[in-house]
Amino acid sequence: MALLTINQTGSIISSLNIRDIEDIEIPGLSKAEQERIGTEVKEADVQVQEKIENAKKEYLEKYQDIYIKMGLNQSFNQVGN
Repeated sequence: MALLTINQTGSIISSLNIRDIEDIEIPGLSKAEQERIGTEVKEADVQVQEKIENAKKEYLEKYQDIYIKMGLNQSFNQVGN
């Protein structure tokens, strides 16, 4: 991707020269290897999404604790209902 970005030309609309693309080596991976890599990418995406959801949950729990410590839990509970 970096190679493609470096070789882009044009001011407003970027374009690539065909000669630049011809020199890019494409690895000859077997279908099984491509599928294995695809599975790894999907699993990594799932793990990232799970971490994001856990971080959001932790964030909200910490804010709820802060509201309770500040005595604002009455207001917090009313908003949630």
